Amino acid sequence: MESDFFSIGHIILKRIRDVRKITIFVADRKHRIHKKTDMNKATAVIERGGDGKYSIFIEEKNYPYGIIGTGATVKEAIEDFNIGYMEVKEYAESTGIAFEETEFTFKYDVPSFLQEYAYAFTLAGLERITGINQKQLGHYISGYRKPSEKTVRKIEAGIHAFSNQLKDVQFVI
Repeated sequence: MESDFFSIGHIILKRIRDVRKITIFVADRKHRIHKKTDMNKATAVIERGGDGKYSIFIEEKNYPYGIIGTGATVKEAIEDFNIGYMEVKEYAESTGIAFEETEFTFKYDVPSFLQEYAYAFTLAGLERITGINQKQLGHYISGYRKPSEKTVRKIEAGIHAFSNQLKDVQFVI
């Protein structure tokens, strides 16, 4: 693993490189990150690229550091993201920089979710679950169209309702 330090204006960046990812740690002018008393919460977005691989990034634009995870599967990308988080934490601790413990909520963008679960849901099945017609769902999967916030919420509500139905299933033994 190769590490290098460089400065852009008043920001110090540490880049940790390895074959799978680039992790960037950002510190303030005094080389520290301000620690909050409660654990921070942040959203990590899961996206699927044109090459079929997944990437995860922190959604908040003003977050004090950036982490990117990548992988051939969502599970690999989350593991890589978590490794990047731990590397940033270890670096901060080893240099005496205050570190913000963060709890991440992983969220999919709609096309990535639909592509990830295409093995489990047909477009016809998703139409029944979400109330969104198959052609429109196909446009979202291909990236031809982007769903509105209202449509995203409708898809999310349909998926959650379906998963709740499955959760309640019991079989006779």
